[in-house]
Amino acid sequence: MELYTGASLSLDWVKAYCLSSSGGPAIYVDKDTTVNINNSTLYSSTYVVNAEAAEGANVTIRNSTIASIASNALSNYKSEGQLSDDGSAFAYAISSNCNIDIDSTSVYGIQGAISLNGGTALLGKDVYAYSGPDVFEIDDVMREDFKDFYMNWLITSRSEFEVLPGEIYCAVYVAGERSEVNKAFINGGVYVSDSPKATIRVGNNEDGGLGKAAYCVINDGTFECKSEEGKVALSENLT
Repeated sequence: MELYTGASLSLDWVKAYCLSSSGGPAIYVDKDTTVNINNSTLYSSTYVVNAEAAEGANVTIRNSTIASIASNALSNYKSEGQLSDDGSAFAYAISSNCNIDIDSTSVYGIQGAISLNGGTALLGKDVYAYSGPDVFEIDDVMREDFKDFYMNWLITSRSEFEVLPGEIYCAVYVAGERSEVNKAFINGGVYVSDSPKATIRVGNNEDGGLGKAAYCVINDGTFECKSEEGKVALSENLT
């Protein structure tokens, strides 16, 4: 689903699953659009909400479950049998360069749950964000359909199901890759990751991009990194 400049979208009590080998998001958000997601369950093999080119847009998510199985282990095909130039499907469940407000919502990813690469963000007291293999334990759809997809589209075949540590990044990533992150407010919630990197990562050097300033204000919350190598928070610009 693609929303272009000036469009609006409201989803309420929607359950949708997107299995895509092309790398396309479930919802693409363009500039100056308005998106409201309420009481919905949205799963994708890539982005669920891709608002990376959405300057001036407003996205609000409430009472929903958002989940992605994207990671650098998945092949991203332009067409059958042909790997894309980047070779793999990098994506967070939610990637935002706009004004985004999330609360009373669970967000799951393998590479990561929430990427804030520009704009402003409010993460409320009832947010749950997780990165790691437990995304496949949400329900039977994840355990069966999405796990089968994951195994079939692995760049390197594996005889058994496994998510490797190098495929897990962060529960929340805050970086000025697309524009300056004016402020990302974490006002509570629970943030968990199996990443050997960090649960919350604030800075500009992980993926490149424009390298603009990124600011994160953590007012409250519970943070856990399950990996012995990882950190709860890793920052270069933390206010």
